[in-house]
Amino acid sequence: MFLLPAVRGGVSYVKGNGTPWGWPWFPWIAFGMFAACVSLRSFALCLTFGPAGPMWITSGSGPRLISFDTLWGFYFLIPLGFVLLLLLLEGSLVTKNKTFQAGVIRFSPLLLLLAMPATTGPVHTGFLFKVTDVIGGPIWLTVWLLIGFYLLAALRRVPGAMAAGLGAVALLSIVGPQTLGSRTLIEPTPWPLLLDGGLLLMLGLRQRSSGICAAGVLAATAGIWLVIPDTVLFQYRFTTCFHLIWISFLVMGLTFQDAFSRVLQCVCALLVPLVAVVVILNERTAEIPLAWRLTYVATWAAGCLLIARLWSSRWFTYSFAATLSILLYTSATYGFRLATRTLDQSAVIAFLWSVGALLLAFLISAHKARWLPEYAWLIPRKETPPEEELVLPLPDESPVDEE
Repeated sequence: MFLLPAVRGGVSYVKGNGTPWGWPWFPWIAFGMFAACVSLRSFALCLTFGPAGPMWITSGSGPRLISFDTLWGFYFLIPLGFVLLLLLLEGSLVTKNKTFQAGVIRFSPLLLLLAMPATTGPVHTGFLFKVTDVIGGPIWLTVWLLIGFYLLAALRRVPGAMAAGLGAVALLSIVGPQTLGSRTLIEPTPWPLLLDGGLLLMLGLRQRSSGICAAGVLAATAGIWLVIPDTVLFQYRFTTCFHLIWISFLVMGLTFQDAFSRVLQCVCALLVPLVAVVVILNERTAEIPLAWRLTYVATWAAGCLLIARLWSSRWFTYSFAATLSILLYTSATYGFRLATRTLDQSAVIAFLWSVGALLLAFLISAHKARWLPEYAWLIPRKETPPEEELVLPLPDESPVDEE
């Protein structure tokens, strides 16, 4: 970190340095040499002064060999890698290189590769377990370092830092203090996802972006999905989360004015008749009284009609027509079954045909009497002559002209 002033000085700091190298070859080549020497020094110290005794071992009558079962692991280089990230970020900010800034953010998760265990020797594994028990595993600590790095970059307005920070926070839902690899991941915890969802919602509302708000709703719903098993809503977890996403997307689609909001409107409108079919025909909903299910479908149909009127949305007009058709068909089928329980089936069918013929005759008579409204697409168009054939009226001759 003592090299930070040299980075902040930029090009002017290395002018007249007495070397044939200019910025960025100097001082970045020197920084690279320092990093390589520090890494080699840490490995050599662990190899020489390890708890296993002398690094030279003998194997029978053969030559002496070097024992590489030491305390050292690649996670020893994490602090050095983190400092290099800070220096690279500061250098990109000094030079105002947006492309390099984005590259630093994009490749910074590679620091997690250093936290992965590389060897399985007893000395190395024993020391790693002690470190994990005292201060936490290298992966968990690296995630927190990355969160701090992304927070600093976001405060410096580096592009992509906020999204990377939210991704690092999401990792904490499966990475705990005792995590040493993919086999020791913890059970998913909800609070990182809920935090990400809240931050994304605030960011989306600030930028008036329905896409960011939709991502926030998905993240928050994932957190709620993990919370529900500890509540009385465990049996209705899928239904609760689905309706939360659906209604949230509907509200965002109606209130925002960007392009993605129109996609949300279309998706929400198409879901209404599909959900109506599932609610009526699915075996899992058979235990719910049919009257309640029909009321649910009728409520959504009324909502589609209201949205279609207030927002002039053709998608919700189509959705209302489809949902109303499903509702009428289901109601007619239910009424037919009730009627056939008390009356003969042939009599009920004959009665329905009679009612249908009566309604058809009434509509024909009403149309002939012009009682029904005439829509524009039903009225035949009157052919108008082209503009060249239109004869302009002659001007009236005044009495002065006749004289």
